Amino acid sequence: TLRCVLQQVPALQAVSVLEIDPAVVAAARTYLPALCGDSFDDPRTQLHNGDASHLLAEFSGLDALIGDLT
Repeated sequence: TLRCVLQQVPALQAVSVLEIDPAVVAAARTYLPALCGDSFDDPRTQLHNGDASHLLAEFSGLDALIGDLT
């Protein structure tokens, strides 16, 4: 999802990724590089770890919210 958003909307200035477990991102980098590409290393990507319900309270002015529940 992140890779597609970054590719399809090049004008984005920042994308915040909320992931409860940092091991998920590590596993994606290791085992799914064809799907992730270098999206986690894109300078527009801001990774945040923790429970989304708490982290969302810190964000304001979001243009979009995409939930990847897979």
